[in-house]
Amino acid sequence: VLADKPVAYWRFEEAKGAPLNSAVGTLKGMLAGNHPLGPQPLFYPDFSKDNRSLRLAADDGFVRVTDPGKKSALDFTKGDSITLEAWVSPGKLPNGRMMYIIGKGRTGRKGFAANNQNYALRLVGVKGGTGLSFLFRDANNSGETSWHRWTSTGTLGEHGEWHHVAVCYTFGKGASIRGYIDGQPVTGTWDMGGQTDLAPLVDDDDLRIGASAEGPSGIPFVGRLDEVAIYRQTLSVKRMATRFKSLRREFILNPGKVPTDKVAITIHENVGHDWNYAATDAQAIFQQ
Repeated sequence: VLADKPVAYWRFEEAKGAPLNSAVGTLKGMLAGNHPLGPQPLFYPDFSKDNRSLRLAADDGFVRVTDPGKKSALDFTKGDSITLEAWVSPGKLPNGRMMYIIGKGRTGRKGFAANNQNYALRLVGVKGGTGLSFLFRDANNSGETSWHRWTSTGTLGEHGEWHHVAVCYTFGKGASIRGYIDGQPVTGTWDMGGQTDLAPLVDDDDLRIGASAEGPSGIPFVGRLDEVAIYRQTLSVKRMATRFKSLRREFILNPGKVPTDKVAITIHENVGHDWNYAATDAQAIFQQ
C-alpha cells in the first residue's frame, strides 16, 4: 500500500479507542470503539499475527476525519483520479441494502448541502451476494439525475470471510470506472444517473469511514474494516492483482479414487469453529 503513495491510509493498529490517524500525512480521525484482530496468517500471509481491524455495529459510530480545507488531499474535482480500497469482513446484507466503507460529504452537518457526496465506496446487497457500489453527486446538484452510482455485477465470497475491495475512477471520464474484488477486475453498470463526464460536487465537508452520518440514515457498516486507503491516482490492474493473497484451499474429494465399497476419512488440523480457515494437508487418511 505505502509503495503506491496513498494520500490517506488507516490501518487501525491502535489497541482501542481514539484517535485513529492516517498512517501517511497529518490527517486525524476520531472514534470511540474497539479494534479486534483483523486478517492474519495462515489464511492471509501478507498480514502480521497481531494485525488489528476496526469493528463496527449499526449503532457503534464511525471514524470522522476533518477536511483540512479547500483543495486538500481529500477533495476531488473534474480531471482528478481516485482509488479507494479496503479490506472488509461484512455482516449479512439484504438485497438492495447498502453499507458505507468510506465517503466524503453527505454527513448532514449544518452549513453543507444535504446531498454533497464528493465520492463514496460502499457495499450493496445484490442478487447472489454482496457487490461494490461507487457513488458521487455531480456539480449541477439538481434532483435525482445528479446522483451517479456504479454497481458491480461481481460479488464477494462467503459471509464472514475477509475480502479486498477497490474502485478506481477519473472524474470527468465516465468510462474510466474500474472495480476490483480480491485483486481481480469486476464488471458493473451505472444504475443511477447514468455514466457522465460531469464534475463532482466538492466542498470542505468531513470524510467518514463506516457511515456517512449519525444514525440509520448514515447507512452504517456492520462488520470489520481494515487497510482503508485513498490515492490520487488510478492503480493499475497489475498492482491490484498483488493486493489479495489467501492460502485457503478447498477440500476436494475425487470419487474416482475411492472404491465403491469403501468410505474415505481425512483428518486435518487448524479447523476453526466457523470453518473460516486455511485448509492444511491431511494429517491422516483412512479407508474403511
